[in-house]
Amino acid sequence: MAVGYMNLLKIPFESAKPLLDEMMGCVQIVPAPNVKRPLIEDDIEEVKTRLMLRKAIWDLHMDFFLDADKSTSESEAQAQAATASLSIKPQRKR
Repeated sequence: MAVGYMNLLKIPFESAKPLLDEMMGCVQIVPAPNVKRPLIEDDIEEVKTRLMLRKAIWDLHMDFFLDADKSTSESEAQAQAATASLSIKPQRKR
């Protein structure tokens, strides 16, 4: 996920602008109870707020990749380490 995010940052702004705009298309604002509408340009003034929203959108769509790291399956390296530490040595004859 981090590699994908870092590659995304390398895209020229002219190419990234449509993607960033599309990304914000899933954000809605609730200006009053029972009123929900898509964002318009003037709804958010702070750059920090836009960055926080983009990060939340990114996390929503990409966090499941991080869960793969938490797999309960034993990796090949772990299996080899366990096998090496449990190897039985032949007894020496006396």
